[in-house]
Formats: sequence, structure tokens, C-alpha cells
Amino acid sequence: MTNEPLKILVCGDVEGKFSKLFSKIKNVDKKSGPFDYLFCVGNFFGTDDKEFEPYKSGKMKVPVPTYILGPNDSNAVKFYPEVNGCELAPDITYLGKRGLFTTNSGLTIAYVSGIEDSSVSSECQITPEDIERTRNACVKTQQAAYRGTDILLTSTWPENVTKFDNNSIDSCPKGSALISKLALLVQPRYHFFGLAKKFYERRPYKNEATGFGSHITRAIALANADNDTKQKWLFALNLTPLIRMKDTSLNQLTTDTTECPYTAEVEKSQQFFYDMDYEKTSSKGTKRKQKNQDFQQKLQKVMNISQSECWFCLASPKFEKQLVISIGEEAYLSLPKGGLVWDHAMILPVTHYRHQSEMPSSLIEEIEQYPFALRREALRQYYSAHGKKPIFYDRNYKTPHYQIQAIPVPSQKLATVERLFMELAEEKGFSLTKVPESADRKDIFCSENSYFYVEIGKNKFIHHIKKFFPLQFAREVLAHPQILNVMDRVEWRNMEVSKEDETNSAERFRDGFKAFDFTV
Repeated sequence: MTNEPLKILVCGDVEGKFSKLFSKIKNVDKKSGPFDYLFCVGNFFGTDDKEFEPYKSGKMKVPVPTYILGPNDSNAVKFYPEVNGCELAPDITYLGKRGLFTTNSGLTIAYVSGIEDSSVSSECQITPEDIERTRNACVKTQQAAYRGTDILLTSTWPENVTKFDNNSIDSCPKGSALISKLALLVQPRYHFFGLAKKFYERRPYKNEATGFGSHITRAIALANADNDTKQKWLFALNLTPLIRMKDTSLNQLTTDTTECPYTAEVEKSQQFFYDMDYEKTSSKGTKRKQKNQDFQQKLQKVMNISQSECWFCLASPKFEKQLVISIGEEAYLSLPKGGLVWDHAMILPVTHYRHQSEMPSSLIEEIEQYPFALRREALRQYYSAHGKKPIFYDRNYKTPHYQIQAIPVPSQKLATVERLFMELAEEKGFSLTKVPESADRKDIFCSENSYFYVEIGKNKFIHHIKKFFPLQFAREVLAHPQILNVMDRVEWRNMEVSKEDETNSAERFRDGFKAFDFTV
């Protein structure tokens, strides 16, 4: 994957003028391209789809992969066969009613189709649930280290978008309070919207800080395609995905930056943030302020979960037994829920222990034997047969049941894995320290300290957590396009896998692993 910025086009309401749209795109692409994506906001279809048929049949080619939003009125519903998104024609994709789209290059695009109007059909109506689900899809992938989303696409204008802006605009639409709330929550770098048949580019505004700084959002309304008043309806930009940016670059402000126009919604919206611990410090915004004592108390509360409620205790009614691969005297091997890849494994104690300092020496020996045997004798050989190497990691932070994760990566990418772990840690405001071979495990895994620990080949690294830590940090690194290229799997809760598929994956793993299992 190249580190070059992506070349992106965004279009306003097409309203069925497909010939003029794609003719324009073809010329722009030839002159200034090649472009990677075209995104369309507002009304994509007009009163009929006559001009769309040649593209649908494949007789006419789409010059740039195109992604569109859904219907804004009942007359357009007929053009969308699947409410949750589908391919409408070769290289023309309907994203869906709401959600987060992550490209292979790591670009994140949040989107919500429709308008805020209770009189329209459900397919066209924006609801609070749409906002919450879209927000969850964005924020849950990054948790406490949430840094924002690259692009937000909505057809509807956000309410109060012109507040604090001195760029003149006539007859500004009232806009949607729900879309304002969404923009406040997901903090896009660019927010595009349409429907008003006019162009408006707001001065950049600064988002509320959510941990390691804050960045600006550029809110842009696009006019309808090929309009008589010659207002701008096509916008081009070069954009480096947020995942590849350091915080120092991301958080740079411009000289014309304003306050966030949606700050009046902060108090009402704070309840949506998970584990961001805002504390009001001034009328101009909020600032994270968390003392270590409060943090440890909160952490202890999260981790004190009873065995009956623990998903990882064998006797728990919530235990997913179909995922188990192998059981030893005091530890067992299992596939996780929502694994990053199908052969992602984890090692856990049978008894309910939160971290190693609580375990008896006999269990420590078996926990040591599992990674050793699996790494040296079993998992290494098992994965090696498929050209892979395991990455082991664990953390004593918001983990109610101790577990060692084992995720296989292509053997030739170990150096890339180590580099990206270091780079992403730096971007998120902490560092990983290399563990000396002579280090005593009792000193490394001190019960008083929360930690994140990772083994990459023969190298071991640790970070002692002082305040906050992104829960999906390791998954985010390993899902990176340069490694496993599965950014849509960073947050395991967003993955829908049936018990039948889980059972099949476990059986497949178990059959292949049997020859290397020292417990058999």
C-alpha cells in the first residue's frame, strides 16, 4: 500500500443526470486523476432511471468507483432494491441507510441516508437510532483513543452549521439536529451534504478534545449537478487516511478556525461516549482530566465480574463452548468471538483469574508451557504450514478473565508488524518498551500496574498503562492494510458470525491442530 494521499471526488445531487455526471468525471479523471473514489450526497436519482439503464447493463462504463446515499423521498425508494446497501450497477454502490464504510486503504466514511422528517416513509427517515448506530460503528473501533472519522456523508444539512462563520449564505436550510449531533460525535475531517441546491464551504471548526488532542472539520454543502447558476457541485480533495497520520499532523489548525457550532449539544450528547471521561473546564469546551487513583478505582470496578457473568469461565451459562479447541488441567485453548482472522486463537486459565499475579505457581507454569509449546512446537508449526507467524499479546486492563491472544500474520511481515506497533503507539500518545531477555516476569507483570504486553517473533514489548489505553490497539495494528487488511474487523462486536460458522471454524482449527496438541 502506498503512502500517497487518496484522490477523492464528492458530488452533490445528481438528480438522474448520469450522462453529464460521468462525462464530467471522465474529463476530470483524465486531467487530474486517476481518482480513487467518487461519493455522492443528496438525490442521486431523478424522476426516472432511463439514463441509468446503460450503466446498469454495463454498456456504459463508470470512470471512477462510485458510492451513493439512499432515498430522501418515497418516490425514489423503488430505485434501491436493498435497504442495507447493494451494488446498483457495475462500480456504483449504494452504501446503505447508515453505518461506517472502511476502504482497503484504511479510509473511513461514516454515512446516514435520508432526512429528519416524521412524515416520510421509514426508508427515507433519519432516526435517533441511526445516529447512535453510526456513532457506535465509528467510536467502538477506537474506544478511549477515538481520533475521529475521515469523511461524513449525509444528504441533510446539519442544524446550526453556519454558527460562528462569517462566510455569507442566503436562505440557509434549517438543517437537522440529529445530523449536528452525529457530526459532533464522530468528528469527521470532512462533512459533505446536499439537497439545498447551493454550494457552501464553512470555515473549519475545531472539534471537542477527546483525549490526545482535537482536529478540525471542514463542512461543505454541494449544489445540484450541472446547475444553471454555476454553483460548485463537484469537490476534489487529496486525503491521507487518518489511520496513517500522526496526531501532530492531524491536529494542526488553520488561521481561520472557529469554535464548534454544535457545542450546545455537548451536554445532551456526552452520554453516547464510552469511557471518554469528560470534565467541564470552560465555556469553550471540555478537557479530559483523570487522576490515577480514580482511574484505578474505575478499572477495578470494571474488572470485578463474577464467574457466572464471565464469558470465559467454563461453568458460566454465557460460555461459548463451540469455540473450544483444547482443554488442559488448568488452561484451555479457544477461538475468540469475532476473531480478527478465522485462525485467531487465545489461551485462558480454566479458573477465573484476572491477571497473572492472582494465579498459583502451577498455573503460571502451564500458562508458560502453553505459549512456549504452542509458539515453539505447535502454533508455530501449525501456522508455518500456511506461511504464518503468531503474534502473542495480553493486557491487564479492563479484562475480567486473563487471556493471551494469538493472531497469525504472514511470515514475511514481522518487521512491518513491529514497525506499525511502534508507530501507532506513538500516534496514540504512548510508547512500547522492549523487554530485556533477563527480565523477571514478576517485575514485568506487577499486580499494581495495568499493562499491555506483546511478543513479535523473538522480541517482547510492554507498556505500563497510567491512565487510558485503546482497547482494540493490537487488533487495529494487525488489521492494518499493510498486514492483514481487515480494518472492518477491528471491533469484534461489529462482526456477525453464526454459531454454525463458529462451530465449523473451531472444527477446522481442531482438526489441523490435533497433531501439535500436547494435551492429547
